[in-house]
Amino acid sequence: MTGERIVEVQTLRHPSHRHLLHVVLRAEDGATGLGETFWAAGAVESYVHEILAPHILGLSTGSPARIREECSKNIYGSRRAAGPASVETAAASALDIAAWDLAARRGGLPLAGFIGGEHIRGDVATYNTCCDPDHDWVVRGDGPHRDFTAFIEDPRGLAEELLADGFTLMKVFHLEPGRNLEGGIELVREAASVPGMSVAVDLYDQFDRDEGMRVATALDDLDLAWIEDPFTPATDRDLADLARTLSTPLCSGESLAGGAAFRRLARGGGVGLLHCDVSWSGGVSGALEAAAAAADSGLPVTFHDCTGPIAWATGIHVARCAPSVAHVESVRTLVRGAYQAIAQGVPSVAGGRVPARGPGHGCALTETHQAACHMRSTSSVKQQPPV
Repeated sequence: MTGERIVEVQTLRHPSHRHLLHVVLRAEDGATGLGETFWAAGAVESYVHEILAPHILGLSTGSPARIREECSKNIYGSRRAAGPASVETAAASALDIAAWDLAARRGGLPLAGFIGGEHIRGDVATYNTCCDPDHDWVVRGDGPHRDFTAFIEDPRGLAEELLADGFTLMKVFHLEPGRNLEGGIELVREAASVPGMSVAVDLYDQFDRDEGMRVATALDDLDLAWIEDPFTPATDRDLADLARTLSTPLCSGESLAGGAAFRRLARGGGVGLLHCDVSWSGGVSGALEAAAAAADSGLPVTFHDCTGPIAWATGIHVARCAPSVAHVESVRTLVRGAYQAIAQGVPSVAGGRVPARGPGHGCALTETHQAACHMRSTSSVKQQPPV
């Protein structure tokens, strides 16, 4: 249809957010879609323009599936289609989010409505991951809460504060190799003792197999919501071996990409909960595959935060459509701080739940953020007729 071909691929990088990359797809008639990914932003940006953009330009904006196919069929993309997230899959994820956003906006629909399905919810439950706003691996900026520090200083007080803020589940990640593990486990015990508050512990792949198993076993009597990424490398067999010894569910998957990788994890018998990051797993398309893999194996799925406002909002829309979603992750200090400076339309959390509105994923970069960004563009349109 006239006006619907993609004629430009843009990337934007902000000097204060060195890990964050935004991707814009622009159509002939000026319509746009916005995507996002996080980490290794310079490498991802180069891959977008040098490898993927020539395959994307000239395609129809109405077919996210075709755009995903073009991102994955080249030699690098096909090799990375199912396994650990990578520069290739991060780039493809950002483009996929932008493609779905553009298609939904063209239809005048919120992304969840455009995705459709039998399970569209008005909102989804969310939990708070206890970060400080200046952690190096999050979108840094001012934020109203220092929940990592508060947990170390007064875990019970933080749990009570989060309950008053509407959260009934909190996730902590303070346990590290070589630190005082017994003292760290005692902090978890204090937070978990607060009536009405559930606690999850993320070991974020820092431990080797034997130490990770030991720490997970030591946590098992605390009635936790889950233990996440207990060790690396984590084979399906090792996770299954650990799961058989625990009463606490294991959670993993945030660093995976491609439906096949999520299906292997779901079927391996090691996890009770799949964790998916929309900006690494293959975008909306990859997240829908992860949700389907969870449902096929009778598992719930949760969607990762700690990356950026566009990915977070997109994950909420996918969660609204997922057959067996548990909840979405949120970091309240980012949602109420740095995310607000980056984007308008960021969903708000109230009573431990979060809605997502449209059109598309509902977010747009603020003028202030855009003005400070370095923009790179590829806009030479392929001359063959659109498919």
